[in-house]
Amino acid sequence: MSSEIPKKQEYVFSVGKNLKKLREYKSITIEQLASDVNFKYRNMESYEHHNIKPPLNNLIKLSNYFGVSIDFFVLWDKTPFFHNLKLLNLAKQIDEMDQLHRFQIESMASALLKGKNKVEIKQDNNNPAELINDFHSNLKTLREQKGVLQKDVADLLDTNKSMVTHYENKSVPPIESLIKLSDYFNISIHALSTGQKLFFPFKDGQFGETIFQADQLLTLEEHKMMIHLMEAIIKNV
Repeated sequence: MSSEIPKKQEYVFSVGKNLKKLREYKSITIEQLASDVNFKYRNMESYEHHNIKPPLNNLIKLSNYFGVSIDFFVLWDKTPFFHNLKLLNLAKQIDEMDQLHRFQIESMASALLKGKNKVEIKQDNNNPAELINDFHSNLKTLREQKGVLQKDVADLLDTNKSMVTHYENKSVPPIESLIKLSDYFNISIHALSTGQKLFFPFKDGQFGETIFQADQLLTLEEHKMMIHLMEAIIKNV
């Protein structure tokens, strides 16, 4: 069974600029970052300054280091998927607490969000596929779930069927193709690459909505303020 291939579109992104913003937010040098993630300095410098795109395994390692989703690392605020993984993980813990603790976080977030327009949020819970920490397996699983052929995926990526076979077994496509696959299968690059879906069924729906809006609309510095308060609340419970 074949499925219609979406119209080709251009994806504008700059991993190098995003890497620099995340590094400067963390107040570390390229040398320190390279040492922390065990990369060669020359490679790290190339990623940031020469816009050489890191392979997927390095993207995963860097996104984990900064505590952000791969989607945010690649697309910054152009992605409708969750940005700050640390914020999400702390919010999950706060959601299990009483209303007073949730209200403390929700009040702060609401104050920071005042005057900002709501944005569309995408979550990976709309995709029922069982994913694992393996890009190749996930690509095959998603393709079969959608009921499309390798040729269909090849057409999407402007390549050939044998290359898609490689993608489902050992090689990894470039970042541009990862973005196309994410759009096509309606799933985050993060979930496609790591098996970790970007969603959480919050017990308190209003609290969850506030957290997702805060994640999308607030700056990294504002995220930092919220995270500091969340950690303080969790520590003192």
